[in-house]
Amino acid sequence: MEGARHFAVALGAGAFKIPTVADLVRAIADAASHAHHATARASTRRGSAPSSSSSIPMAVLCGSRDAVDDVAAACSKLGVIRALHADQDADERKGVLVACARSTWRAGSDDDDAGDGDEEFDTREPSDAVRCVCMVTTDACLPSAASGEASLGFPLLVNYDVPRTKEAYARRARVALGGGKGGAGRGGIIRSPGVVVTLVVADDETELLREVCGDSRVETMPVSALEEVAMNWFAYINNSGIR
Repeated sequence: MEGARHFAVALGAGAFKIPTVADLVRAIADAASHAHHATARASTRRGSAPSSSSSIPMAVLCGSRDAVDDVAAACSKLGVIRALHADQDADERKGVLVACARSTWRAGSDDDDAGDGDEEFDTREPSDAVRCVCMVTTDACLPSAASGEASLGFPLLVNYDVPRTKEAYARRARVALGGGKGGAGRGGIIRSPGVVVTLVVADDETELLREVCGDSRVETMPVSALEEVAMNWFAYINNSGIR
């Protein structure tokens, strides 16, 4: 996706993938807490009401249903986990997508009746309860424009498995990161195109990642990356009139 930053996290063995995803969920939630309060204070100093929205969404894309279940189970106590998989019926799938849309504050304004009948999927909490809303799914179950489903508009995508083709990598980034309320907010803040983090285990996966990224530059993930994601997200939220 144009403008997005692409990072790789090298692991010594596949067994480290689950703990690493859990660490990322925990870390982005911690970063979100700091960013939410910092940007709220900045809004107050400017004389504008800070946003009450206090969630930061992320997507985890897996290569198999088993991996989806494993990630969801490992992260269940670290945030709000939404698994999207092929076994769900149409209503269950819609409920997950509505909940994800709410976590990016799109559903209420893009579709006035998007929440009808989906109260059990409401993700709103008090403004001091900052948390991560994590959607875990596979390529086959990603939202599809052909089915009338909006892309997620998340600021962070984690590739649990390296996509095998350029097209698959690009689609993951486009669907997970794209489709949010882009452009500048009231304070001139432009929403960041987002960040893609891919877990790689062996040298051949590192080579594959660089191949499927095409012209995108893959960087080693710095410690500050998640803090930057969170600050950009809440700076955008607090300057775009989203409440």
